Amino acid sequence: MADTIDTIYTMDTIDTAYKYVTIDTVDTIDMVDAINIIATKDTIEAADTIHSEHIHTIDTVDELVMIVITIAMCVAAVQDQNQVAEVKTKLLKPKLWKAEIRPDRELTTNTACSRSRRPCAKMRVLIPPLLRWKIPRNIERRRRRRANKKRNLLKGLEPLSEAETEVVVPAAKTVQAQPIGQDPTILEEEGKQEEDDPTENHRWFAAAYAAGLRQAPPETEPQVTHPSSADRAATKRARSAEQQRIRRANLTAWQTERRRAKDKERQRARRARLTDSQRAGVRDADLTRVQQRRAEQSTTDRTATNAVNHEQYSSRRSEQSEADRDIGRERSRVRRKAPKKCQGHVNHEGFRASMVKVKDVVDGRHRLPPTTI
Repeated sequence: MADTIDTIYTMDTIDTAYKYVTIDTVDTIDMVDAINIIATKDTIEAADTIHSEHIHTIDTVDELVMIVITIAMCVAAVQDQNQVAEVKTKLLKPKLWKAEIRPDRELTTNTACSRSRRPCAKMRVLIPPLLRWKIPRNIERRRRRRANKKRNLLKGLEPLSEAETEVVVPAAKTVQAQPIGQDPTILEEEGKQEEDDPTENHRWFAAAYAAGLRQAPPETEPQVTHPSSADRAATKRARSAEQQRIRRANLTAWQTERRRAKDKERQRARRARLTDSQRAGVRDADLTRVQQRRAEQSTTDRTATNAVNHEQYSSRRSEQSEADRDIGRERSRVRRKAPKKCQGHVNHEGFRASMVKVKDVVDGRHRLPPTTI
């Protein structure tokens, strides 16, 4: 038997190994039965009787020899002939063994029948216990993962079962081999396709997906309005104004006085830096604003404003010192020297003739617009 195994192992193709075993070189009937189950005269993939999911992975002579040796050893180890079929069914699934080259060992009956992991001729086959079959962990994880993928695929195909009758799947076409020099002819395949044909599954899946897209209503995306720069600026100004109002409301009395003094000094410095054209623009804007505010005031508002102003003037006069009163008297004296009451600021020492335009000069006298002193 060792010579037979050595000869099979040196074969380069499966067909050669099959012919060598079936001619009557091997006397063991179990070895011949194993070869008949595992391989056929044409290809190893045609042996669907073993396992339709894993048989296509046996594509080399090494794997075929390992399966044959495993079956032969297990059949010899089983005394009860009723367990032969069960042992073959369990061991005829690939990827359940490990092999290693051991050229310095010989095959014996004890090593073949023993359940321990002892090496045999040319290779060492690790045989799990026959009565207490246990699949390796990596094989079990692989099987569980494949089963989960298959179950998930079936779950995903359930919603498409209703539209299966409505979907028209184009018929598959096969190309038949022709002699060299002739064009291949494409013939339409008749009959039902195999269930595990990946090309057919892809076509059916694509057609079902296209049909679902045609039936599903188009999704309308909600219109998102982005605020413009003007809106963002207005929102920022409103937020800043609210923050300033809250900050001013929380100020104490001495903080308010200090803020007013700083603002007054800042305004004085800003007015000193203004040019003549800028001062004219500021005066025009202030005059327009005051006139517009007075025009929009009602009689009640005007009366209330005058009352507030009289109250402010009275409190200011009561708080004036003797020096402040002297300054006020000097201003009144200058005002009385002016040609008109409305031109009193002309005689001030800070007056500049460039402030007066040509159209305001009449007979060498300055005719300025009315002012409030």
